[in-house]
Amino acid sequence: MRFSKVLPPFSRVLPPILACLLLAAVGCAGPGPAKTVEEFHRSLARGDVDAALACLSREVVEVLGESKLRLGLRQTVEAIEGRGGIETLEVSEGEVEDTEATVEIDVRYGNGEREEDAVKLVLEDGAWKLAPVK
Repeated sequence: MRFSKVLPPFSRVLPPILACLLLAAVGCAGPGPAKTVEEFHRSLARGDVDAALACLSREVVEVLGESKLRLGLRQTVEAIEGRGGIETLEVSEGEVEDTEATVEIDVRYGNGEREEDAVKLVLEDGAWKLAPVK
């Protein structure tokens, strides 16, 4: 007697469904706020405006508009290149409170300039996104 004939039909599809749900739960949670901020800056350093744009919250995109944001991000890419690129990027784990977070960044450029800032983020659909400065 084969084992699959003894089990009810739904039990054969249950293990793959559970495996997919587990992978989705792990994968959809997305990186933490610090990783999102790091990805945003690394994307700009690579000149990848699309990847940087994907790190921004819906509110930022709605308020400024995608075309304005793309222009601003391209200008930021040029500014980073003009400073000799990003030499080091330090991002703190920051503070998380429910669906909001703040992380501190310390960026050092190839020309020796340094920039420190606090970055606000919001949790949208399970992923951390850069929030507008208010």
